[in-house]
Amino acid sequence: MMLNFADGIEHQNGIWFYNGGGKTLTNIFGRTLLPEEVRESKYYRFLKSCPTMYDTLQIILVHAGVRPDEKYNDPATYNKEVYGLKFDYDFYRIWAREGF
Repeated sequence: MMLNFADGIEHQNGIWFYNGGGKTLTNIFGRTLLPEEVRESKYYRFLKSCPTMYDTLQIILVHAGVRPDEKYNDPATYNKEVYGLKFDYDFYRIWAREGF
């Protein structure tokens, strides 16, 4: 959510601020920053460099969910739109809410 804010995808009335984004910025930086200020930070660069999924032979680490099929790691199988939001490869793994 912080990356979306910094990249201009979400504004200060968005879901991240609703869920404590302003407090997060204050805790990290001492004040609420503008999106471009967040983009210049080491935190932004670090989070941008992290994969949304890390898998080993035995464990899959992901924020929200992994589709329970053989093509779970195929980006081409994730492109669909729901309620105007594009559910691409990374979006699904961060925001999946379906039961598995």
